[in-house]
Amino acid sequence: MKIVAFTVEGPYASFCDPTVTANKSTYLVPPKTSIAGLIGAMIGVRRPNIAGASPYSREFIDFLAELKVGVKLHNVPEKYVYYVNHRSQKKPLKSTIKPVKNEVILNPKYTFYVASTLNVTFKLVHALETCSYTYTPVLGHMNCPARVINHEVYDAEEACPVGCSTSAVILDEKMENIDDLSLSMVITPKTDNPEIIIERLYYPHVENGSVTWKVLRHLIPVGPVEILEAAQPLKYSRYYMINGEAVCLY
Repeated sequence: MKIVAFTVEGPYASFCDPTVTANKSTYLVPPKTSIAGLIGAMIGVRRPNIAGASPYSREFIDFLAELKVGVKLHNVPEKYVYYVNHRSQKKPLKSTIKPVKNEVILNPKYTFYVASTLNVTFKLVHALETCSYTYTPVLGHMNCPARVINHEVYDAEEACPVGCSTSAVILDEKMENIDDLSLSMVITPKTDNPEIIIERLYYPHVENGSVTWKVLRHLIPVGPVEILEAAQPLKYSRYYMINGEAVCLY
């Protein structure tokens, strides 16, 4: 399979967690929808510009259905917290100022792995080679511009994850359950740093032309890990060998 890999970085990133409403928290790893939005901006996938319309246009849903992405972190994410004073616009003279917490990631750097249709792959490679993007790519928020610094195209073979090493983010396909917090995989670090970050996320699954949301988890290795066990069969993700390591695409 043709897989396009490109690295992006920037001074800030903000990937809003929709499950948190009291403040603006950010994911450490961009969810699939954020990566799809970045790629869609680069190649010109359009969304509705009508007030009140759903951002999930038919063109975007079809694009999302064919898209598989993987992520690799180049540094340990570091959050910066700041507060913005908000005043109600309904009664601006009577309302009190309420500070709202905001989070951003400092100096993020990711490598994205992308597999899709031949048409999308061709457009993405052309955009990367010419540095010509339809819209400005951003890291989640319009005030967080993304800088693309390199890209590669791989012919990758699918692999069974068990026994493979990886430094990429792993999608844990087990639905989150308060009565059972176990993972669907067993992984072990291959370095002296045993840190693995677990982050819950809303995963968009396109089925029969509509988007449904699954509460899954990102397993974020800080350094290479080995996958010892993995529940089978895999429904949302596949693994491909790139430069001697398995990369999870979902």
